[in-house]
Amino acid sequence: MNIYSTVLFFCIFFMACSGSDDIKPENPEQPEKEWDKTRTAKIEFISDLTNKSPYTESNYSVVASFIASKNDRHITILDKANVTFEATRVNWGAKVAVLAEKYPVFVPVSKASTEYIGSSVLSVATVPQMEQIVVAKACRMLPMSINIKQGLAAKVALLSFNEESQINASVNLFKSAQATSIPVVGTVNRNLMPVLKTQLEIVLGADSYNIDIVDNVNVNTEYCVYIFSPPKWKFRDFAETTISGNIKSLMLQVELLK
Repeated sequence: MNIYSTVLFFCIFFMACSGSDDIKPENPEQPEKEWDKTRTAKIEFISDLTNKSPYTESNYSVVASFIASKNDRHITILDKANVTFEATRVNWGAKVAVLAEKYPVFVPVSKASTEYIGSSVLSVATVPQMEQIVVAKACRMLPMSINIKQGLAAKVALLSFNEESQINASVNLFKSAQATSIPVVGTVNRNLMPVLKTQLEIVLGADSYNIDIVDNVNVNTEYCVYIFSPPKWKFRDFAETTISGNIKSLMLQVELLK
């Protein structure tokens, strides 16, 4: 009887301690999918990432020539292409668009004593329907339709910030963009990025989107470019090209996943 009990004990021990080579983890890590460049939106910012307009009579034609030479961008955004409404009115986005043979739309961020501060979006064709969404006083969000390739259209949105109150007023717009799978891009004062990240995490949760800062060579600039990506989009690449002086082309590539 004692011998039988001893044998039984060792049988139970080895059965309990032995593993199975066929057991797999419940949630194995999936390999990253290959980048499909045919499903990628190319979004270009032209900026010096300061709080002032970088465009002057001596350099706007150089910027226009650069834009005209690049035909693969789906959207080109002239950051801080401010519109002056003094006695001498200047619309730098319109001046660049004429030379570059593009169609401009001005999207304001705020209003100063003599000018509207904002961006001009340049497109290769007229837009049949467009609506700017009010965020806060003189601050607007612009959803834009783009044709990534024949048979594949998508929407992206432009929304820039220079005040904390604008971020606080925009959280429901990010929630809507997440629900409708619209990536949001823009420039933001670098000191306000922690506020933007915190507000998004409070409203959306931490794992339902990605937000990336696009750092240029000079990471000490006052402003930076951000990109908010819902789950169906993936930020893939960024390239920087000097156009004139401190004015850079900051080109983002974002893939619409299958």
